[in-house]
Amino acid sequence: GVSLTHSLFLDLWARGGITSLILLIGIWILIFGAIIRFTLSRDSEVVTFGYVLGGFATGWLLDNLISGEQFFSDAPMILFWGVLGLVTALSKLSISEGGKKKVLQVLTSSDIGGAPQVVSDLLENSKSSEFEFVVVAPRGPFIKRFKSLGCKVYTLPLNRVGLVGFRGFYRILKEEKIDLINSHGKGAGLYARVVGSLFGIPVINTIHGIHYSKTNPISRNFYFLSERILSGFTRLVINVSKNQEKEGFKLRLFPKSKSRVVVNGIEASKFGGKRLDNQNFRRRLGVSESDFTVVMAARFDPPGVKHKGQLRFINLIPSLIKSIPNLKIVFAGGGEGEVEAKKLARDLGVWNSVLFLGERQDVPMILKNVDGFVLPSYHEGLPISVLEASASGLPVIGSNVVGIKDAVKEGETGLLVDFNNPRQAIEAFRKLSKSPDLRKRMGERGQEFVKKEFSMDKFVDKTLKVYEEALAS
Repeated sequence: GVSLTHSLFLDLWARGGITSLILLIGIWILIFGAIIRFTLSRDSEVVTFGYVLGGFATGWLLDNLISGEQFFSDAPMILFWGVLGLVTALSKLSISEGGKKKVLQVLTSSDIGGAPQVVSDLLENSKSSEFEFVVVAPRGPFIKRFKSLGCKVYTLPLNRVGLVGFRGFYRILKEEKIDLINSHGKGAGLYARVVGSLFGIPVINTIHGIHYSKTNPISRNFYFLSERILSGFTRLVINVSKNQEKEGFKLRLFPKSKSRVVVNGIEASKFGGKRLDNQNFRRRLGVSESDFTVVMAARFDPPGVKHKGQLRFINLIPSLIKSIPNLKIVFAGGGEGEVEAKKLARDLGVWNSVLFLGERQDVPMILKNVDGFVLPSYHEGLPISVLEASASGLPVIGSNVVGIKDAVKEGETGLLVDFNNPRQAIEAFRKLSKSPDLRKRMGERGQEFVKKEFSMDKFVDKTLKVYEEALAS
């Protein structure tokens, strides 16, 4: 077959074996990868030469398939590398030109939650003249919010893997001439790093909590393996808390050289100020002046999902009420699991001690009129709700897990407990219920802690510096 076609591919296979053939194929993949990036350049001259180079390389490839004798001849080599050098020079020149760098924010979800809120905060508070933002996410409540901030927004089903998502993502990168991608969430991270690598666009992957199954080893190991592979296509990784970064290192999800910690930030002034004692508002909520009222502001976990931990907390409420008869628990938030949570509260006979408010737009007002905040999560990245509660002057009772223990200083701004240990959780609630002075002291320290460590300005500045680093490297 080699003697009949004189194919370079067959010739190398026959003489050098499969290793030589794989090496040759790899070279051609790199060549055409470079050509694709040229044709997607913002510079029209680079695009023009990219197409010229593409035509020449295609002819060269066909020649290799038919006859291997011309691969190392002088004329094609000189012409090829000459054009390649010219295009590379033009590409570098276009990159060094002024103008804003276009950053694509890629989200797995636009429902109410941490990642969409973080992206919204960044877009709203970024005053940089260096960056222009484009957003792509599945349909959800935050899409309207992103548009109101003046960003160009695309909707794609990035919460599931499919041809529609890949084709749409490819089209967006081609049309928008993106300089940098920042992905948020597993689905978004997959699309961004796979398609982004084809375009040669640097990708920053922000991890908002390392979520994996503790009971399903196949699912867990698949997630670990895929994340380790995808880290090779990631320029930098943003961890939203120091303890999350440590967890990632321990699981070997990304190398230390690529990790940067940028903690979430909030506008503390929106939640700060003096605590309120608005009895009319409390009565409208359904609690009295004498009730020890604790709020949990979070979306309910979908059935079968263990994240925020509402169900295991509701299972504790009968024991809590026995110890603290005037306890009232307020759930502010919606979600698929709300129906199941309500049924559990009825079945346990604690319905009169639990309030389900659904989605609320007045969470800051609620936080100013209750006595404490609880978050019994199984895992977190860095919960914004805890920062908002502390900024409102509330003591926090939270799970002793990654993310929450970054946002709560044990014994100073709140109490960290194991919610699988009923006795420990009950003691924490009893301790706060008996001491208004302790609640006030923890609340004041929490306000100071948030202002110092979790300001919006600090979050935005650090994020933009990571963008600059990714583009420069």
